[in-house]
Amino acid sequence: MLRAVLAVALASLATGCPLLDVEAEFEDLLVTYSALEVEAVPAGEAQHIERSFAVDDLMGFEKIAQAVDRGSVELVSADLRPASGIPLDFVQRATITVKSGDPDAGLPPLTYACDGDCTVDSGVLAIQSLTTQNVLAYLQTGSLLVELTIDGDLPTVAWTVDVDLRFRGKVAVTVDHTGQL
Repeated sequence: MLRAVLAVALASLATGCPLLDVEAEFEDLLVTYSALEVEAVPAGEAQHIERSFAVDDLMGFEKIAQAVDRGSVELVSADLRPASGIPLDFVQRATITVKSGDPDAGLPPLTYACDGDCTVDSGVLAIQSLTTQNVLAYLQTGSLLVELTIDGDLPTVAWTVDVDLRFRGKVAVTVDHTGQL
């Protein structure tokens, strides 16, 4: 067995072919920001909230993204899950804007929204992407800044929500005979 592996490696070196070419496809990678707190809105007050947060823990995916030499990753949806028992059926409009955590990256903000057609299924409000956009460069920066805006008949008690950013994609890494990615 070892002889076969060595023979393949030597043949790869001699021909200049890559030593290793790996592709991976994933359908449902979740990055979660837990327990985003939202203060109570007094009755009769504006029915609009804005919250911003940074997602610095990309669960190691940023390291994989940095090694990738080709591929595409799509942010499929931002799912809001109530963490404090307050159902989200009051939401009439929700917007998620995702930015790179690196201000020098020069990447434009990406916005996802539901407006009047927000539906809650099994307690989860999924804000779907309306376009296919490769977000690999955003993940390669190692941090995402997220802005959440919600309009509706907001609760008059404080509540919390978990935000799941749902990704899918296909990425590839090639390792040459020098061991370089």
